[in-house]
Amino acid sequence: MAFAALLTTLVLTNMVLEPSHVIIGLDGDSIKNFYTYLYHTLYDNNLWFTGMNYPYGEHAIYTDGMPALSTLVIWMRDTFHLQHDTIVAAFYITLALGYGLGIFYVYKLFVHFGVKPWWAIVFAGLVIILSPQQIRLGGHFGLGMLCAIPMLWYWLARYDSTAHWWYAVYVAVFSFVIAFIHPYFLAVSFLLTGAYILTCFFYGKRTFRERLLFIWPLALALIVVFAGVKGVLYATDPVTDRPTIPWGLLAYSTSGSDLIISPFSPIWQHLLHISDTSTTEGFAYIGVVTMAVVLVSLSITVAVLVKRKKIESIDIGMNAKWLVIAIIALLIASGAPIEWMGGELPPYLSVLRQFRTLGRFAWICYYIITVYTGVCLYKWFAALLQRNRKPAAHGMMLLAASLWVFDASGYVNFLRQITGQRSKQQYIQYFYWDREDPLTMLEKSGYTSDSFQAIISLPFMYIGTDKLWLHEDGDRALALANRISVNTRLPMVNAMLARTSWQQGFKQAKLIGGPFTHKPLLDDIQSDKPFLISYFTENELDEDSHYLLRMADSIGSIDGCGIYKLHPQRLRREDARFVDSALAIAAGITARDSCIACTSPFFTVHFDEEKYGKAFWGGGAETHMYKSEDTLVAFDMQPMVNESRYEFSVWVLVNDVDYRSPAFRLKLCDSTGNMLKEEYIPTKISTDNHGMWLRVSKYFSMPAGSCRMVCQVDNDPRKPDYIAIDELLVRPVNALMISKNGNAVLANNHLLKKQ
Repeated sequence: MAFAALLTTLVLTNMVLEPSHVIIGLDGDSIKNFYTYLYHTLYDNNLWFTGMNYPYGEHAIYTDGMPALSTLVIWMRDTFHLQHDTIVAAFYITLALGYGLGIFYVYKLFVHFGVKPWWAIVFAGLVIILSPQQIRLGGHFGLGMLCAIPMLWYWLARYDSTAHWWYAVYVAVFSFVIAFIHPYFLAVSFLLTGAYILTCFFYGKRTFRERLLFIWPLALALIVVFAGVKGVLYATDPVTDRPTIPWGLLAYSTSGSDLIISPFSPIWQHLLHISDTSTTEGFAYIGVVTMAVVLVSLSITVAVLVKRKKIESIDIGMNAKWLVIAIIALLIASGAPIEWMGGELPPYLSVLRQFRTLGRFAWICYYIITVYTGVCLYKWFAALLQRNRKPAAHGMMLLAASLWVFDASGYVNFLRQITGQRSKQQYIQYFYWDREDPLTMLEKSGYTSDSFQAIISLPFMYIGTDKLWLHEDGDRALALANRISVNTRLPMVNAMLARTSWQQGFKQAKLIGGPFTHKPLLDDIQSDKPFLISYFTENELDEDSHYLLRMADSIGSIDGCGIYKLHPQRLRREDARFVDSALAIAAGITARDSCIACTSPFFTVHFDEEKYGKAFWGGGAETHMYKSEDTLVAFDMQPMVNESRYEFSVWVLVNDVDYRSPAFRLKLCDSTGNMLKEEYIPTKISTDNHGMWLRVSKYFSMPAGSCRMVCQVDNDPRKPDYIAIDELLVRPVNALMISKNGNAVLANNHLLKKQ
């Protein structure tokens, strides 16, 4: 344990010695995942997180905020009156403790498999410092608990050799707790334990009855854990419409290069001249020493088989069932079984869809195969000593250990970089130690935190429903708003969460849908206090977001953010004025389509003659296509003299089952057919909706010389991404487009009045 503490301190120095003054990363997932923990522990009182998705909030298990830790810290906060520096320290001490426990339990595994303590200590350190899991300490902090898999495996190994039922209890209790550090560990526990149960059932010399008696405690443990986690969620989570089939089941799988090439390794950096250290979710580099040992082991196995000896005669130092489990985990991580099933999981395996990042299951393979490497090296070392070949034995171990250390040195450098002096400077920056903080700025302008009800960050980043994915480029704006939120205690309307309610997400998106979009969030809030808008001025805003900003009053600026005050009553009043004006204009016209104040051509298609009868508006709609890409419509026009701003919009009916939705490609060509510009318009950026009808829209500049416009649909031909398409409009941004169908009215392709 002393060695584990020493190595952890050497690698994670500031995280261990100054945990209350460290912040790892000020953007992206790193700042968001720290924020969800920090806001929850500072300002919430139970498993419900209120810092994002205002006014609804979110269950803490879906926030990546490590609720098992945060709820404990909440209790300690109320009991011992903890300050923010102690709360920060608890976060990083927990991560460092996970690193140290990882070393300790890998050491115990080596000792369990017969490696002498001295070599077990060395190999345990090497396995952990090369672990691909530690990359998650850069942002997905809960997944950076390096002790999770070694602890589960150790207890399974002890159960395998003793059959004592209390190891099954350890597996159950730890799996339950670690599920509330990060839900993905629940899937890891189920896969590791489930694969062990299967191998025990089909492998060995026990009778059928003996096998059942042997595996039932572990099977019961899995049932109890599953029921326990589901029970907690049932009791504490009121949301019933979370996405059940998220995107990316096969998108984040493990490939061969993820296992044998590492951008962190000096060896591969030299061989391939790698400068980019980004990795995929399936990254599980096993190291050159492990690759060499595996090749030698395979060669020995082949030689034994050629000599027609029994494979049981090979002494690998550990039960072969663990290697079988490693292969099972690797196959699942690569997506192979799902590919064999045509890319879709059968209904009885639907729970696995929630864990869309299959590649992380390769971590199980990593730990098993690297521990196997250390065991093999020790067995070969002992065999050489028995033959009185000490120089060869010690030379082999020195070479292997040196190469392993060199291979892993890039990981140590990575961790020391993100937890080094920069992390201390980021702490100062995050908590505004070196300059005026937002709360002080507000107080100078005559406001307090209590003057506002929530923060709206622009560009309006909203991620979480899998159907909607707004302003991915707004992560820096959201990061700054996170800091303002912690400083002022104000929650955020924005969200960057994992499994947000569809209906809540649809409501939130309408906030930036422009003046003709009804904003149900304004109906759901319980306060008439103004919103505080933080606008990150480096990002450009589209016309609908600018409308929101125009309704607000400037207060000042901080950290490159303009700070504004937006009164809900004013926004409601302005929306009503726009709608009433459009309806008054519509009442005085009889044409199907009228473009008010048009200075450039407009284009509209109603699809009234198409086959789908349950149209969004009008007489019909275009049904889905069984092609990967097809032309929906094409327009010819007089060549554009000048570049002009336009809005493209179309209504798409999507299913209420999974993540699927189409994307549109708008191609603008000149008179010779050359493409001047292409706009990619995914449905997930929709900011207006009615039921599962989503209004897809994007503002763009039409180049001068454009005389042909082609709209294509990207679609999965095997399982169509949409049900129907209706009401396509391309209009100049300064024009008002009114469409009438009896009493039904569309204004700029927004539904104002039904039939």
